[in-house]
Amino acid sequence: MIVVIVEGPSDKGFIEGLCGRLGVKCHVLIMRGNRFDKARRLLRIYEGHPRILVKDLKGSPRALDKIAGELGEAGAKVVVAVKELEAWILAGLCYSNAEEIPDPSWELRRAKGVLKSEHTYREIAASLDLERAKANSPSFRELLEQLSPKHS
Repeated sequence: MIVVIVEGPSDKGFIEGLCGRLGVKCHVLIMRGNRFDKARRLLRIYEGHPRILVKDLKGSPRALDKIAGELGEAGAKVVVAVKELEAWILAGLCYSNAEEIPDPSWELRRAKGVLKSEHTYREIAASLDLERAKANSPSFRELLEQLSPKHS
């Protein structure tokens, strides 16, 4: 079982849907925003299991590097969604520049009419073109590598 810590409910739905599709047993926990103290506590609780933190690239890259270092020392892998998890969805919907879009959430809403919800994102993950998403998003490719059996 892989433990995945995410920022919110829609991210949880996406990761659960993706793991279900890949046949990866996972337990997804919500960190709720940028509460890295909570993430550290969760990492300690699930010590002995592969652990991944999925974090959107927002704010200061220096702060994200610090967090990745701290959580890495705790034995977790940090996968950064560039710019946010919604870019992974756009990458699977044939946006070759998904990681360059300034506001992927807004673009997903504008272009596809998709509203954020745990249920909707779980359904999207179940049908997303994974090969296209991997080709269009290096950060999504990193997530898939971390979820692969060799890492779990």
